[in-house]
Amino acid sequence: MKTNDSANTSQEIDAINRRLQGLEDEKSKLLSRKKELESAAGSLIAISSTLAAKEKVALFQRYFVGRHDIHAFRWENASGKSGYAVACHNEWQPGICNKPKIKCSDCTNKAYKSLDSKIIYDHLSGVQTVGLYPLMHDDACHLLAVDFDKSDWQHATQAFSNVCGELDIPLP
Repeated sequence: MKTNDSANTSQEIDAINRRLQGLEDEKSKLLSRKKELESAAGSLIAISSTLAAKEKVALFQRYFVGRHDIHAFRWENASGKSGYAVACHNEWQPGICNKPKIKCSDCTNKAYKSLDSKIIYDHLSGVQTVGLYPLMHDDACHLLAVDFDKSDWQHATQAFSNVCGELDIPLP
């Protein structure tokens, strides 16, 4: 019996050592990725503080790729209710816009405003909050935006990063 217990103990110790080595390898990879992310984040902060307005708009357009033929704007009424609506040249124009009787999507007079550099500049400078439509006409999507604003944001971002790594989804 003693020999069998000794063999089982030895096998278990070997299994633990293999697992510990695997964890060390994973830790090394995670620390390397963390260093890359911290370096990239530091670079973005340094870049964003030195860029001219035109360069910031171009950087925004490079990261937030969406449709250029349409965008949304944030509205808020007198009672504090707010939301987003598609930006239209004809909105509330007498004889042209039939809101609220007809939904914008059903309107025959819709003339959507394009998402251009001026709109993006206004957004970045706080003049108007806008939203983009990330789903392209061919159903492609070039971005994923996430918001970590709860008290557990550090844990949530780590979990998100882990899942992206497992699925080979690149992080900036």
